[in-house]
This record gives sequence, structure tokens and C-alpha cells, in this order.
Amino acid sequence: MTEVRIAAEPRTEFGKGAARRVRRAHKVPAVVYGHGTEPRHIALPGHDLMLALKTSNVLIELQIDGGIELTLPKSVQRDPIKGFLEHVDLVVVKRGEMVVVDVAIITEGTPIGGGVLEVIHATVPV
Repeated sequence: MTEVRIAAEPRTEFGKGAARRVRRAHKVPAVVYGHGTEPRHIALPGHDLMLALKTSNVLIELQIDGGIELTLPKSVQRDPIKGFLEHVDLVVVKRGEMVVVDVAIITEGTPIGGGVLEVIHATVPV
């Protein structure tokens, strides 16, 4: 898995208006949760996060308040028209911990004999 290091800022304001102000500053609101910790609301640099999410199942090393958290993207919300990142949920993981990720199935070529290939599941949990 690929690892990317991103500096995060804690958020103290919540709600629609606060999220819009964060996005206007070219940042993405996010939530970090997992391993029995309280959810933490953060803001991530939009461009750095977008580049990191281009790699599937990327590990994101967050620098928050002088500490480092290793996270895995769980849910990514995008604007349906413009494609901008609107919100990201990140799950805390520990090194050496076994996690389940979805791997995309990519089919290539054409079926033999003019048949039709029907893909029931686009991803497989591994």
C-alpha cells in the first residue's frame, strides 16, 4: 500500500456554513475515527488529498497537533457535477493490523464466441 503524509488542521466549527468556509479556503472537511477514540473533525488541504485519493487503498499519515495518525479512507463524498471533494471519513489503523479493503475488478478483452460478460460484483473484499 502507498503512504502519503498530509498536514491536518483541527476544526472547531461545525455545520453547513462552517463546512462551506473550509471549502472556500481550498480545504476539505474530514472526520477521523476508530480504535475506540472520539471522532475528530479536521480540515485537509484539498489538492494534496485529491492527489492522495487517486491511488486506491492509500494509507494517509496525518500530522495533527504534533502527533501522527495512520488512516485509511473509508468514505469519500464528491460534488456530483463538478467532482470536487466535499467530505472524507478516515479510519485510524495501526501498523501490522489486518484490514479489509475493496479491490476493483477490471475486465479486459472480449468474450470468446461472441458471448456477453456480465459483471455482478465490481469489487471484491480482500
